Amino acid sequence: MAMEHAELAPASVPIPKRQSYMVGGDNLSADRRWPGDEPCWRMSSKEGVTWEDDGPINEAGRQILLQHFGLSTIAAHLPLEKLATMSPATLERKRRTLERHGAPHLELVSDRPGAHVPASLAA
Repeated sequence: MAMEHAELAPASVPIPKRQSYMVGGDNLSADRRWPGDEPCWRMSSKEGVTWEDDGPINEAGRQILLQHFGLSTIAAHLPLEKLATMSPATLERKRRTLERHGAPHLELVSDRPGAHVPASLAA
């Protein structure tokens, strides 16, 4: 009797729940966080050694995200209101589309010290 082999599906990488993603510098950042039930981009600034929440993402945060994800060439298609709703994984997919059309490859990971989360895994 011949034994049939089941085709194995490729293992999927679990997407961590409530994974934060930080983009920015030493004193100002845009963070994808979970202040409630849904993730959103928030601004943070550093006061001494403490990071303070500065509210919803603003134009400075938009510029930080456009630079980090290498999306400046399509900035006109990503107004603040639209960008504010997009996850790091969605922004990474937009970047990969640009790369398929000749843009250089970028490794997109969170800037958070000690937590370099790939954009593809951030909600």
